[in-house]
This record gives sequence, C-alpha cells and structure tokens, in this order.
Amino acid sequence: MLDGPSDEQLAEISSIRERADALRRTLTPGRDLATRSLLPTSLPGDTDATVYISDIADELRLIVSDLAAVGQRALAVIALHASLAANRQAASGQHLAVVATIFLPITFLVGFFGMNFEVLVNNVQHGWPAFVIFGLLLNVICVVVTTWWLQRRGWQ
Repeated sequence: MLDGPSDEQLAEISSIRERADALRRTLTPGRDLATRSLLPTSLPGDTDATVYISDIADELRLIVSDLAAVGQRALAVIALHASLAANRQAASGQHLAVVATIFLPITFLVGFFGMNFEVLVNNVQHGWPAFVIFGLLLNVICVVVTTWWLQRRGWQ
C-alpha cells in the first residue's frame, strides 16, 4: 500500500473494518452473557461446566478485543491512505504552482506588448530583430530566470 495506494485497497480495508465491527457487535452480547452467567455455578454436580463457561467467556473476551483491535488498525490504515493521497495532491499542487510561476512573467510581457499604444508601436523597430528580441529572447530570459530562482529556493 505504501508503494501505490489505490481505491481498491481502500475499499478492501473498509470492508475488513465493517466485517470486524459487525462481528464485534454480534459477539459482544454473548461475551457479556457468558461473563455474567450464574446458571452453571448454581447447578449441583460437576464443576467442569463452570470451567467450561469460564473458558468460553475468556475466549469471547479475547475475540471481541481482537476484533476491536482489527477495527482500530483498519482505521489507522485508512488514515494512512488519506495522508498518502494528500501528499500526492500536494505534490501535484506544487508542480502546478511552478508552472504558473514560470508562465506568469511571460503572460505579463505578452499582455504588455499586446497593447496598441503609439509609444510601443512607433518606437519599436519592425522586422526580425525586434521579433527575436521582444518576442523570443525576452520570454526565454523570463523562463530561465524564473527556473533558476525556483531551483535556488528548493522547488522541484
């Protein structure tokens, strides 16, 4: 489960927990009855019945406690599954944040140079050199600087 938690595993663990809880709820009244049973001690005769009822009560007590432990372990595994899913989601969110951070300056540049102000249109030389400098080189510089800055801060 630690290598790759899946929904099938979660369903199986939930099923195990439900079955353990159902068995525990079913056996608890029998355990209580066997513990409080005074019938064999009040009957005259062999004491084997008392020992037998005592053994049954002890076994039922152990079984109910084991079923409760199985239920608690299943809850712990479900919590672990939720934690692993949250970790995967956080990693995905971090990757999306990195992509958004890289494209934010590029979006700003495209939006700025996409406006039709006379100052920008009349003062920028037309042709290939202006396209290479403003259209390609400036965007590449933004990507390189942003990537360097993110790596320096320890982002992946």
